[in-house]
Amino acid sequence: MEALRNGFEKSMKVKLAQKCSSVQDEEVALTRAFKYFDSDNDGAVTLNEWLKAVERVGVIVPSVSDLKDLFNYYDTNHDGRLDYKEFATVLFSPPAKRCIPPVTLP
Repeated sequence: MEALRNGFEKSMKVKLAQKCSSVQDEEVALTRAFKYFDSDNDGAVTLNEWLKAVERVGVIVPSVSDLKDLFNYYDTNHDGRLDYKEFATVLFSPPAKRCIPPVTLP
């Protein structure tokens, strides 16, 4: 899962950088991207919105199952919705500072 997550995060940052001007920083680009992901503008991204947005952004993930696993990893409060803070904290905090238990796959 760690390799998948690292590859996804790297690819997401590259795609976001390609979609923003050079004067914007990563966090501004991430904020704009998150708003793009939140298609109903309710302040959170559902799993369905997540799946569609990742595809539209152009990030390649091996399978839908992997995308669901990533969503669940980023959904740190496990409410089935991904808010901006959850997503931004995971992408911009070093792993040692994440108060998230490691995900173990069967």
